[in-house]
Amino acid sequence: MRSLHKSPATLIGVVLVLLACLPAFAEPINVLTVNENATGIYLPADHFNFTTGAAYTVVRNELLNPANFGPSGVISRSISLLTPVDVITPAALTDVDVVVLAPWMNITPVRRQHSVSFVQSGGGLLAARQSTTRATLQL
Repeated sequence: MRSLHKSPATLIGVVLVLLACLPAFAEPINVLTVNENATGIYLPADHFNFTTGAAYTVVRNELLNPANFGPSGVISRSISLLTPVDVITPAALTDVDVVVLAPWMNITPVRRQHSVSFVQSGGGLLAARQSTTRATLQL
């Protein structure tokens, strides 16, 4: 598997293409993240929170930009950032369209299986990886 190391703009373009493949309904695209507990990282813990933290500002702003997602946007559905959960479970994935996994998340066998089942059922997965480690996400 080849990993891509691209700019935030390229990542946003990939996200736009992936989300465009979701069924076009009037409802917003529900995006779920896992509570970001960045223990051992020398930045404020909320820095890596997808819904509020500085680490995801560019991607979050592009997802919430009505020119990209919304009735008059490139994708006619808006984005709804759901309340982050502590653990990915089948119940937590109810009514979710896309799951965002943080770069440092420990992908346990149970998380992996929930993620695989979610994607196989038509859900989207955005998995950020640390480019310095060149780690790949094996699902």
